[in-house]
Amino acid sequence: MSKFVADTSSLADWISIVTGPTGLAVSVLGFGLAIWQIRKVRKSTEAAASASSTAARTAAANMVLFLIPDLQAIASEISTALESGDRERLPELLDRWRETGIRVRGLLKARGEVDAAVLTALTRSFAQATDAKAKIRSGVELHEATTAFQRSIDKAIEEVGDLGGQMLVKVEERTAVES
Repeated sequence: MSKFVADTSSLADWISIVTGPTGLAVSVLGFGLAIWQIRKVRKSTEAAASASSTAARTAAANMVLFLIPDLQAIASEISTALESGDRERLPELLDRWRETGIRVRGLLKARGEVDAAVLTALTRSFAQATDAKAKIRSGVELHEATTAFQRSIDKAIEEVGDLGGQMLVKVEERTAVES
């Protein structure tokens, strides 16, 4: 019986000798594989975050491009209402200008790449719209009530229109590169 125990003991020693280094090699290999997978996941996550950010900026740019004609149409309606002396409709149009302009400004800020002149022109036009609306409601003559607003809206339309052209060029360039 002791010979059997000795033989089993030497077999166990032999297995330990063989599996020890093999186990160490498998462990090191497994650790290396885990590190490689972590790096691979990190790169994929970074790529997904970048793609998501690009998609959000593109969506914001597309929405701005969609809203620019709305701003231009509202500006045209304001001019028509001023020419016809429509005191009742002007406050509503001034509110529409502010609401649409505020959406454009918010989208531009979310996009992150916007000239301060555009934001300043929009913000100034909002303040002038509020002032003009108050003057119209208090009975001030329309031309006098809206002169400052008309100048500010012209500047805002000019800045936003210019930005829209730049954004269209960027969209076209991106589309050409992707094709």
